[in-house]
Amino acid sequence: MQNPLGTCLALGLIVGGFGLTGDLGRLISRSMRVIQASDVPDDDAPIPVAPATGREPAPPMHPVAEATIRPPRAGLEAADATRLAAGNRIRIWLERPAAAGPGEVRCLALDIVDPASREALVSEVPPSPAPGLPAAAPAPPRRAIIGGSGPAGAITRGGTLMLQSRGIAGAGDRESLGPIIAIDVMH
Repeated sequence: MQNPLGTCLALGLIVGGFGLTGDLGRLISRSMRVIQASDVPDDDAPIPVAPATGREPAPPMHPVAEATIRPPRAGLEAADATRLAAGNRIRIWLERPAAAGPGEVRCLALDIVDPASREALVSEVPPSPAPGLPAAAPAPPRRAIIGGSGPAGAITRGGTLMLQSRGIAGAGDRESLGPIIAIDVMH
């Protein structure tokens, strides 16, 4: 920008945004480490990440890549989102229609945001690609109220998963998915 006032305003907005999200301290300490560094880091070296310091664990910004989408041999019979903690993940495997091919399954990851209201971030776990092919880009998660066809809205094996969309896009849309062939909870 050629206007100094505009430049100061833009910098103020950026710094204020980092301050509101609580990332200002991390940004300053990371910047100071970069300025005071005496060597160039290796490109393959992992970048350390500071743990979240909020009251609730921050939900992931995108689905976590899973090594496989095969259902577990000894999964849970049921899962109740109201009995889990924020940040827990429920993985659900659903049968695909017969047209998809024999043995095809679909895996959904439900990252619990608010256990009391059963609100979660729902994302599809992309299948592992065939050797030599690039991995499919995961779709962004969507916010939904989750429930199942079991007692008190529990998600049960053999039952259906019910989703009611939240947020601006598709708010209130309901869908029923199933049958559920496996359930796993990650703490």
